[in-house]
Amino acid sequence: SRSCSIPDATGACEVYQLDYVAMHWGSFVLVVLVDGEQAPESPFRPFVFPPPTYPWFNSSSLQAATDDWQYGDQLRFSVVAKNFLSHRVPSCAAQVSGWLTRLPNAAGDGDVMGRAQATRIAAQVTCDNTTGSSVYMLGIEEIVSDGKWQMSALMDQHPILHSPLVLTIRPGVSAKRSNISGDGTVEAHVGQPAEVVLRLRMHNHLPAVDCREPAVLVLALQQEGAGTAQAPKKMQAASSIEEVSSGNVSMIEDDDVVEDDDMAEHDLQPTEQQQDGQPEAARTVFTGELVSCAAGEYHFTYMVAQAGSYRLSVLVGRDKELVGHMPLIIQALPGALSSQHCGLVGKRVGTGTLLYGSSATLSLYLRDAFGNYISCAHYRRGLQRPNITGG
Repeated sequence: SRSCSIPDATGACEVYQLDYVAMHWGSFVLVVLVDGEQAPESPFRPFVFPPPTYPWFNSSSLQAATDDWQYGDQLRFSVVAKNFLSHRVPSCAAQVSGWLTRLPNAAGDGDVMGRAQATRIAAQVTCDNTTGSSVYMLGIEEIVSDGKWQMSALMDQHPILHSPLVLTIRPGVSAKRSNISGDGTVEAHVGQPAEVVLRLRMHNHLPAVDCREPAVLVLALQQEGAGTAQAPKKMQAASSIEEVSSGNVSMIEDDDVVEDDDMAEHDLQPTEQQQDGQPEAARTVFTGELVSCAAGEYHFTYMVAQAGSYRLSVLVGRDKELVGHMPLIIQALPGALSSQHCGLVGKRVGTGTLLYGSSATLSLYLRDAFGNYISCAHYRRGLQRPNITGG
């Protein structure tokens, strides 16, 4: 519309006011004609901003939840909607699109999937304004191979602030291809550190080059009696009067036990008793200690205080995947012989009187410093070699 804002003395208009209403935002070309000729400096190029409740591309920003991406991660990005005054708005009216593009020569070494994967992957876009401020969510639904990528986003066909974002997706952990070794994967001895070595490999078949991936060794004692020698019933009864203290081995009267000529052939294990100065009952679940790590090779040690069967698991990655698909069964054998924790039983032991030429049968049960029973089987295996003499 046109109106005269300043007329002259004769009523002719000296200054005209031109008004227009833009129905859309964006760049326009404004041409002003006077008597059919363009006015000086015409055409004009005004830019029309959207309403203050509408998201504006040059104020809204593309953001990533993290800068540490790994193969297998769900890639999620967001666009925080703001108006041209950089104020948050509740509107989801703007059209937002996004896509992920592989950078040239960015496929990881040995990454067959990366070479075969499309170089441009469209993002799924949703908008949430339930909190009173709108946020567009951009998600990549398929698994993206490792390498360098960039995330781009448009709002109403205009690049959004901070777009594109360049990101590096590092290889993912492969628990299936990783392996563990060391003496601690077969058996352990009470009171002695056992070593377990984890060699970590990635999903692209290559070994890990650093130690940034989390890894933990977990040991769980199996139910009581699993893999542990049990005592004869008669010794369970005799143990009620067992006294082992101050380094002295007690002698039990012959009336307290039933004679058995074959007793020495049995595995003698009196019931467990807590001794002064000894540790409390061993924990049933505990973790090993990570001693060192370099170039993807993790060195763990663990030490048990209770003999028996354990389930050993090594968990790797942020998802704590189990190496080897199932725990290893580890047999923990008794530790070194401790004379302070042994006991002696037998017929007529301690009566104080023996006839010349008569014989007495003695049975000795062995324990380590943690109170674990050393069975005859352990002794015969040569795992323990105490100096046992009779007189």
